[in-house]
Amino acid sequence: MNKKKKKNTLTIIFLLLILILAGISYGMLKSHNDKIEKEKEQEDAEDSKVVLNDFEADSIVNISVTSTDGNFVFVKEEDTWVLQGEEDYPLSQSKLSSMAAGIAKLSAERLVVENAEDLSEYGLDQPSILVKAVTIEGKEYSLQIGDKLATDTDYYGIVANEDTVYVIPMATRTKYVVTKDDLFDIESSPSITADNIREVKVTSEAFGDFHMVYDENNPIDYSGTGTYPWYIKDTYVNPINMDNTMTGEILSNYTVFSFSKGIDYKVENQKNYGLTAPSATVFVRYLSTEGEEKSYTLRIGNTDSEGNYYVSPEGSNRTYLMTKDSVDKKINIEDKDSYLSKFTHMVNILNIEKVSVSAAGKNKVYEIKRTDATDSDGNTTTTETFYIDGVEADETEFRTTYQQIIGLKMAEPLKEVVHISGDAVLTLTFTEADGEKLIVEYHPYSDDRYTVTVNGKTSALADKTEIDTFAETIMNE
Repeated sequence: MNKKKKKNTLTIIFLLLILILAGISYGMLKSHNDKIEKEKEQEDAEDSKVVLNDFEADSIVNISVTSTDGNFVFVKEEDTWVLQGEEDYPLSQSKLSSMAAGIAKLSAERLVVENAEDLSEYGLDQPSILVKAVTIEGKEYSLQIGDKLATDTDYYGIVANEDTVYVIPMATRTKYVVTKDDLFDIESSPSITADNIREVKVTSEAFGDFHMVYDENNPIDYSGTGTYPWYIKDTYVNPINMDNTMTGEILSNYTVFSFSKGIDYKVENQKNYGLTAPSATVFVRYLSTEGEEKSYTLRIGNTDSEGNYYVSPEGSNRTYLMTKDSVDKKINIEDKDSYLSKFTHMVNILNIEKVSVSAAGKNKVYEIKRTDATDSDGNTTTTETFYIDGVEADETEFRTTYQQIIGLKMAEPLKEVVHISGDAVLTLTFTEADGEKLIVEYHPYSDDRYTVTVNGKTSALADKTEIDTFAETIMNE
């Protein structure tokens, strides 16, 4: 490339860089200006608002709301709001506090007209909502809300029976568009996470029972390392360990207990909803954020016309509605067997000193001898030597065979007690370093199944072909 062309190329690159930097600068400047303009618009909007009331909401002791949804009078007794004429009604205190704040800190978006000659033009001759509030000093405040603006989501309104019309925000109106059901105080649900659940017990006439338990010292976890803290009990002949990959999926169904609607608050009426003798219950034992053990029981009764369930927490007089989907996830545990671990004797090799395998009159012994050596710095090193029938064996070969031994699976769990007779077709005897033994036996059951008995408890069936193939292969190695 000659000098002239090279110079032209550099000039073009330089100009491109200038254009790019100029574009970036323009974009940053525009973004900054847009932000300032938006902030100014917000400030202008705030400045244009008209403050109609500004006093402490706590001073209000009486609120009345009249609308097409009903006529309500709320009275504050000490620090609690009650519904006049039905003082035992479980009134939502948060909603009443919001109503009080709506009157005490009332602002309009803007003034529409002073001294309006015809309030009917704004729907204020017969307002859709009339709110009155009385303070502890006896001072009265009122708000009337009429029609919706034709080009906006807000509404026309007047205060203190005056004829000055303002634009009242939709959010203010919403505070007073309530029915009695809207005011039903829904009890808060417990704070539960999947990691903190320790037990779930479901009883259901329609779908059967389900019971899963968490135990750090699970007696049927033979791994010695806490591999299987969860197990299912009651459903099968004996408890069976759960598959760890499946527990999180099912536990998520029991972390949230939310009600869609409050229905009734009188205990004598719960029989009308099937709650005195519930068709299903859900019990959850869990740890609080402070580590305290707690429990929660939900009673489940009849369904409404849409299939949603009437429910009530144990110990509560209130009846709620819970969606069909939410309840079904809790009580309809489909394919319970899929949550089980298929491994019946998953024993960690680090805990084992010897394994004996017996089948068809033959016996093979797999043994690990461990020796410790301590150096001058006090560091201890453990050396493992592997033996098969007393002959030193290759470590890889030994470990591969051991994985096959503990990898034998069940085909299905037992749901009825079976009686074992005759000799075992295969026996696995695990001996730990402390001398404790775990014995696994396989006995004939049917044409294609063997029973699996672990330490005297028969809890599952195994595939006959799989066990026969294993026994023949290992004995002929």
